[in-house]
Amino acid sequence: MSIVERALAKAAGIGRSKAAELPAVSPRPVAEPALPASSDPFWSDNSTVVDIHPEILRKAGLGLAPDMERLIAEELRVIKRPILLNAERDDQSLPNRNLVMIGSALPGAGKTFLSFNTALSMATELDWTVLLVDADVSRPTLTRGFGLGDARGLVDMLESESDSLSQCVVRTTHPKLFFLPAGVPRTQAKELLGSQRMRALTADLSARGQRSIVVFDSPPLLRTSEARVLASYVGQIMLVVEAGVTPRQSLLEAIELLDPQKAVTLVLNKNRQVFGSGDYHYAGYETYGSDANS
Repeated sequence: MSIVERALAKAAGIGRSKAAELPAVSPRPVAEPALPASSDPFWSDNSTVVDIHPEILRKAGLGLAPDMERLIAEELRVIKRPILLNAERDDQSLPNRNLVMIGSALPGAGKTFLSFNTALSMATELDWTVLLVDADVSRPTLTRGFGLGDARGLVDMLESESDSLSQCVVRTTHPKLFFLPAGVPRTQAKELLGSQRMRALTADLSARGQRSIVVFDSPPLLRTSEARVLASYVGQIMLVVEAGVTPRQSLLEAIELLDPQKAVTLVLNKNRQVFGSGDYHYAGYETYGSDANS
């Protein structure tokens, strides 16, 4: 049985769980973190700071349940390790290997939860700086969850040269985690993600530093064409499978859309039989595609 077939078999045998909307984060007074040096890969002169206090994250649907923190934190370490190992390779067999897209075949699989928590786990590494990008411009759950619905961000940078990365990137209360909002909603947002400016931006982000990594929270692959375009820009892809809910055929169709030369990870999410009754519980992962994962 192949790796993909094993992952599909796991997903098929586990009961349904309910997807959750992320409410907006309520702001609280926070200590202003020190400004990063202008030589840092994602230097920001934006005065906005996102508070990632655990209680606020839990209210927004992004935090870990107190009784599950240690267990899921360890599972996130398992997820991030091969991604970081791929990102630090010094050969050219995996272009843009420090650009990681986290998506799903269909909505509701928990990709946004895993995008944030995987990025945060990576930022705890001593030698890595992380930029989390809300690339789901039609449904910018992270941007809204952080209370940044009107903030300029990705689509503004793609439409106008007057919006620079340093102006749009938002600092967080974790010194090595930065956030790029989706940007002000506009009718051509989807087309902007498929533009040459987006290709140039991803090339620039990839070249920011050997110890920098960019995580894109992507739209679902089978619902939007821009997710397929984004997949062509990155070197690594994490495809989130909702246990017992993601149809086998939908997962196979999503996999068919991906370049087999990419380093691809399948993550089985919301396995309630394993971890309890709550949503967004990571259950396991499999890899396929590029030999960069071996």
